[in-house]
Amino acid sequence: MGTILDSDKGVVPGKGNLYKWEDGKFTKVADNFYLTNGMTWPKDQKKMFINDSEGRKIYVFDFDLEKGTLSNKKLLVDCDNSTDWTVNDHPDGLTIDITDHLWASSYAGGRVVKIDPNTGDVVDTCSIPCPLTTTPVFGGTNMDELFVTTAYLNYGPDQRKAHPTCGQTHKITSDSKLFAGNVMYRPKA
Repeated sequence: MGTILDSDKGVVPGKGNLYKWEDGKFTKVADNFYLTNGMTWPKDQKKMFINDSEGRKIYVFDFDLEKGTLSNKKLLVDCDNSTDWTVNDHPDGLTIDITDHLWASSYAGGRVVKIDPNTGDVVDTCSIPCPLTTTPVFGGTNMDELFVTTAYLNYGPDQRKAHPTCGQTHKITSDSKLFAGNVMYRPKA
């Protein structure tokens, strides 16, 4: 679970933390975030990726599933120092596909981007007809549809007219067999 520290001037930089729930209590596992958002794991579950939306960064940790621990926090994407990201892009929701590429929504950027999990480079992008993209998630019978939620909060009447699909869920499909999400957990029958 991620937290932020909010003040009357907005989010306080570096005061967001990441916690886990264990033995009936919360334990801090990472700190020094602005606004944690979007967590995902690759198939082998040995890494954990997380967005810091206000900080405009994506981090990767080594992850020990059995112990539930994080270590070796590394910066994967720094939007302020990358030509792949515009000044409007804020990585928000995050998911991963069957090739272990990350898919991040870009809040205020109106797109989702496919990211190489080793280099942090944007390798593909898809525009959404709403600037406020919030969360991408794979779904559908074959996990080959990418659903992207959007927001409309704080949009006035003029902006809502200009972007009437804000607040709706958009669906992206592809003919590629590599465009699909992981099934991390299956309920037992």
